[in-house]
Amino acid sequence: IRDDLKKYCERGLATGFTHFPPILPSSVVTAPWVRLKCRFGCGGYGLATAALPNTSTHEETRQVLDS
Repeated sequence: IRDDLKKYCERGLATGFTHFPPILPSSVVTAPWVRLKCRFGCGGYGLATAALPNTSTHEETRQVLDS
């Protein structure tokens, strides 16, 4: 994992980032309203495999972050 973090930090530095504050997974908020925001507020809804509705639910995301 540390090699991955080092790789991403190097990429960030190369693109102009100057610092990388840690983010605790427990501080990330997941909520059901996000799916509705995308569904009714995004013209690209359903067009990409890496976007809603083809992604995890907020419950699934919470489980991943907590693991």
